[in-house]
Amino acid sequence: MVVVSLYEERCEEQNKYHMKKAIHVIACAHLNFWKSVRTIDLIPSPREAGRGLGRGARNLLSPALSSTAWKRGRSLKKQKLSCALIACSLVLGLSPVFGQPQNSGLPPALERQKPSSAPAAVLSTFDLTFPGGSATDLVKAIEAARGFKPLNVIIGKEDDDIQLPPLKMTGVNVAQLFQALEPMSLKTVAVVTGTYSHGPGQPSSQYSLTTTKYGFKTAGEPTENSIWYFHVERPTYPPLVPTGKVCRFFSLAPYLDRGFTVDDITTAIQTGWKMAKESSPPELNYHKETKLLMAFGDPDELKTIDTVLETLPSSNATRTELDALRQSIKELQAKVNALAPPAH
Repeated sequence: MVVVSLYEERCEEQNKYHMKKAIHVIACAHLNFWKSVRTIDLIPSPREAGRGLGRGARNLLSPALSSTAWKRGRSLKKQKLSCALIACSLVLGLSPVFGQPQNSGLPPALERQKPSSAPAAVLSTFDLTFPGGSATDLVKAIEAARGFKPLNVIIGKEDDDIQLPPLKMTGVNVAQLFQALEPMSLKTVAVVTGTYSHGPGQPSSQYSLTTTKYGFKTAGEPTENSIWYFHVERPTYPPLVPTGKVCRFFSLAPYLDRGFTVDDITTAIQTGWKMAKESSPPELNYHKETKLLMAFGDPDELKTIDTVLETLPSSNATRTELDALRQSIKELQAKVNALAPPAH
């Protein structure tokens, strides 16, 4: 809009300059015209010039007062008069052109941005009480509030799941309602953009903040017959990377030495999958000779096993160490009894 205004001011200044120049030329042309007319009127005819002169004087001045010389002088003045009239006509014919607005030469997109002098369309007002719902529900409520007058709206299937809040309006039109709806829908949400792991256990997620909003828009100045379209700006989620099932091995020897059994450990793992409502939990098998627990399933589901094993209570002494400690206590007790004096 600033570019258009500056260009219009420049065109207006150029028009003023050309108009001043044209007025100056017209004034000069008119002055020459009246001078020529006066000069022609002042040239006397041979008959008028010879009046009052004697026969001798008329004979001496006869060449100058001849009809041919008089006509030649008068013809020369007529030529000057014709040139002056042509110049006046040319300037007068061009002067309206200078006063007309010139073509701006701007692109059509910029030409359309010029402020229009046409008055804005008057939109009908209505009262609205909307309990909340989808965009389609809001359009139906607006049509009912306007006396079931149809509203031109385009709503995509993928966007009709957006739930709009309850609205209560009095004396508003469609443009005012839609203009207030979009700023109200503006929200900032956290979106998971990736995951990373910094050791055994549950992985951590990486987040980023993004803005979401929705609303109704139309092209040009809103009118009663405008076509509105419902748009939604959603966050962009990273693509899902398909993962296949894998087989993992877990050593249960340290946990069995602490007094736990295989059933205790596998029951805790399966309970976790049941609470997570896994439709197809991984398969578990225990190899007795190596004390290895084998699991086959999705990598994310197998992380439950890591969590269970890390959460089990730990002890510095194993069962073998406790048995050896008990045996040492018994031996020390026997030595103490042997050193004790006999009772009287």
